Amino acid sequence: MAVTVRIPTTMRPLSGGASTVAVEGASLRDVLAALDAAHPGFKDRLFDAEGALHKFLNVFVSDDGLSPAWHDQIAKAGAELIVAHVPDADAAPSALPRRNRPA
Repeated sequence: MAVTVRIPTTMRPLSGGASTVAVEGASLRDVLAALDAAHPGFKDRLFDAEGALHKFLNVFVSDDGLSPAWHDQIAKAGAELIVAHVPDADAAPSALPRRNRPA
């Protein structure tokens, strides 16, 4: 099933500058594997050494948050997978952009 993956700006060099990429996959795990196969480098940018999604990323399907077992979630044809950066919760306040710093 074709799923559109929205690529965050900081990862667009991996997709040749494209803001969206259409890939096939039965589950979200398959979709992200297909993304890495089509555009090598995404796996390292999305997952840590244990295979968990990096803590500074959120993934949404058509604006809905994912369940704890997100990687086995069925990929529906026409769905949009959104990869979004979030500020590092462990970052020192001075390392955060001014708009994200605690008061």
